[in-house]
Parts: sequence; structure tokens; C-alpha cells
Amino acid sequence: MEKDKIKRALAYAGINQTKAAEALGYSQANFAMKMKRESLTDQEKQKLAKTMGATYKCYFEFEDGTKI
Repeated sequence: MEKDKIKRALAYAGINQTKAAEALGYSQANFAMKMKRESLTDQEKQKLAKTMGATYKCYFEFEDGTKI
């Protein structure tokens, strides 16, 4: 599931959901609902990837080569 992939990428980057929500301009509650519904757009996922120091290519790729 996409939300599991996003949660794993956030954990790998050491970013909590509050910081992720702030990066997208959402409250933590709104971000949690978007995650639950799996309704983040690719543009939002790209923004999250930038916040994590990763690249979003339908997956998150870190500088050390790790793909989630």
C-alpha cells in the first residue's frame, strides 16, 4: 500500500508526520486523513520527497541508493 511506503520513507528520513504535514501546508489531522485515504497527489509526494532529501519516482530513492 502507498501509505505504508510513505510511512517507511518518512521513518527512514527521520521525519515525523507533523513535519511532513507542515511541509505540505496541512494540519497533522488533515495529513493523517490524506494518508488514510491514500489521496496524496504525485506533486505532494514529490514535495515530501524533497523534504526527506529523496527523489520521488513512484518510489523514494535516497542518496545512498536505498529505494522505498
